[in-house]
Amino acid sequence: MAWESTVAYFGIAGIFLFAVISIVLHSLPTDYNFLRNPLSDFATGRFKLLVTIAFLVLGIGVLALDIGLAKGLGGGKRVAIGVFFIGVFGLSRLLVAFFPSDVEGSERTTAGRIHTLLTAFGFLAIPLAAIVLTPVFGRVYERVTWASVYSTLRMLELAVVVLGVVLLLTRMRSLRFIFGLVERLFYLTSSSWLFVLGLHFALMKH
Repeated sequence: MAWESTVAYFGIAGIFLFAVISIVLHSLPTDYNFLRNPLSDFATGRFKLLVTIAFLVLGIGVLALDIGLAKGLGGGKRVAIGVFFIGVFGLSRLLVAFFPSDVEGSERTTAGRIHTLLTAFGFLAIPLAAIVLTPVFGRVYERVTWASVYSTLRMLELAVVVLGVVLLLTRMRSLRFIFGLVERLFYLTSSSWLFVLGLHFALMKH
């Protein structure tokens, strides 16, 4: 097995583990409202370690996948830009593990401000990655290789972009009550886009 496939499998394992931990977290008595509170708020409670691990495995997994993509997808400006944005998303998720968020209504902290900034970069980067990279797989010379997943990637791309815009809108006070729900849907679609991309890439011959 080529090392590009190995790191891709490692990456999708991290993304999958993040999803599993997130599901487990929502089955625990966290005292937070999943409709309103973002996932990162859970890191300020008694299950802080679990949330920290979730962000670490997601960040490391995405970065590992990104390394494989950087080598295995070949050259081209769009590929380079897409890989860069995936890396920004992965790095932002890795770093937020060390900077807990400020729960709404609590006093603002330096760590919380850094968390907000990192999250903004990450949540902007992954829709841009999907927009830039997905059309590459529809090119004439890539179409056969990616035919089985291209339509799925396109649908997920649209979902990531739409939810990214909606997520931005829910920062408004009048829509804040559904911010947590939209963020979870955003994580679901962006992680699914990365997972489908990563799994198909790992199965390819390199």
